[in-house]
Amino acid sequence: MPEDILYQAEILGLDLAEYYNSKQLIIERMFESRSQKADHVTKYGFKLEGLDIELPSLLNFIPDDTDIVIIDNIGVLILGLSIQDFKNQFDALNYVFSKRGCTPMFIMDDVAYKMTNQVADYSVFSLIKLLVKENPYTGKLERYMSIPKIRSTNIAPDLMVFDIMSRGIRFRRPHLE
Repeated sequence: MPEDILYQAEILGLDLAEYYNSKQLIIERMFESRSQKADHVTKYGFKLEGLDIELPSLLNFIPDDTDIVIIDNIGVLILGLSIQDFKNQFDALNYVFSKRGCTPMFIMDDVAYKMTNQVADYSVFSLIKLLVKENPYTGKLERYMSIPKIRSTNIAPDLMVFDIMSRGIRFRRPHLE
């Protein structure tokens, strides 16, 4: 929901409402629309056309003059696709974004990422992974980020520990010995 995104951004000190109200930021409710169609299948016992979305058709929701698009969570849109179908559609979507001069950011949950055998890694310029795991020394859960891939840059693939705070995200400095 747009209200949820705007509220969460506000918690982090980012006032996105101005951009949303001026239409510089557009938040489409793709999952909500898809869920309503799925509900009709359950209630009425038939499948509505358009329930299964092909990834390149996402472009129909994005104005041509868009500079940056964030698709969260692409994983819910690919359920039921074979790995090859996903790769073909994902490559096509990336190609069209590139031709438009639009930079896409795809957010994919870990389940979908594993279901697709990580083939998205080959189609993107950059890859940022977020994970939560237990610190073996403290026994506490910590948030980690790694950047295994950003083309044409020299970034170490080391895990970086970060905290989400009321003022935003804070990366911890590594302990030097």
